[in-house]
Amino acid sequence: EAQDGLCELVKHLLDLMPAESDPATSSAEKRFFALQIDVNQQGCIKFHDGRRFTTLRIQVPLHGAGPVLAAPEDVDWEFWEAEGGLLGFAQDDEEDTDLSAVEEWNKKVCKSEMWTSAGDLILLKGGELPRPVLQRFPSPSAEQLESGSHHSLLITLDHVTEEVKDQLIEMHMDPESEEET
Repeated sequence: EAQDGLCELVKHLLDLMPAESDPATSSAEKRFFALQIDVNQQGCIKFHDGRRFTTLRIQVPLHGAGPVLAAPEDVDWEFWEAEGGLLGFAQDDEEDTDLSAVEEWNKKVCKSEMWTSAGDLILLKGGELPRPVLQRFPSPSAEQLESGSHHSLLITLDHVTEEVKDQLIEMHMDPESEEET
């Protein structure tokens, strides 16, 4: 029953997506869809955008907190563009990244946030927008991290180009499972 409900949800989300690229753009490139189901995943807690990845993203948190959106009127676009959307320090070792530094950076990017929760439908426009919608994921509390009680279920459907589709397939392929020909 739950599987049928999830399949119906995905069908309805697909109905919201355009089948082809926008005729107003110069590209007549065929578009594809990428479906991601995150169960108890901790996403990026830093404000970021997916405009290089997707032209349209639909997200539905089904359990737990959903993505946190930057209120567009409160984004410091000069700061965002000057930083290139990147933190001002190396992020190579994420475990050593100071959570308070990320939170401080997020506050510089945007003074107010819009929190989403289970049942919300989130539409994010990507592509070549000069000012994209910025999002991040909530930081779990210390108690949640210690107890492992950060429970969530998030459905993400992206409208992607063939190039991005191929990158996703390559990224998720297990080279050891490929048969030799």
